Amino acid sequence: MIMTAERRLYLRPVELSDARLLFQWRNDADVRKNAFHTGQLEYEEHLRWLSSTLCNHGRVYFYILMDGSIAIGQIRMDEQDNGDGLITYSIGREHRSNGYGKQIIYLFEEKIMKDNKKIKLCACVKKNNIASQKIFECRGFERKDAQDFFVYEKNLVYHALKAV
Repeated sequence: MIMTAERRLYLRPVELSDARLLFQWRNDADVRKNAFHTGQLEYEEHLRWLSSTLCNHGRVYFYILMDGSIAIGQIRMDEQDNGDGLITYSIGREHRSNGYGKQIIYLFEEKIMKDNKKIKLCACVKKNNIASQKIFECRGFERKDAQDFFVYEKNLVYHALKAV
């Protein structure tokens, strides 16, 4: 958890009761523009997806970034068949351009390193999504060029402290 005089940032697990908030964030015009599936989502479809996602323990990590009691954004990692973790995130419209993108990635990496010994995080980012490109590069992800997007990768390794 990162705490400063004016901020207390932490990740909390997503719950089914977050469905409306996540639906609003997912259907935000900028989120849809930067998503690989750009169409608007229907609420019933979203609710089915969220219910299924929350039941997929062990393969999906799904959190909301909180600043005190205020929900800021969401981050999700889907574990792929090869063991890599594909991450996606978004920040609520009213909270963008405040450094939360870097913070959500940082806190998520910290969480994953505590839970896993080793994993490669991957993110696919459209070439016109400059903000996300800068965030992943700032967090030390390696950029690889794909046809219509960039793939960002970073190997995380948990280093256990040795008892003295």
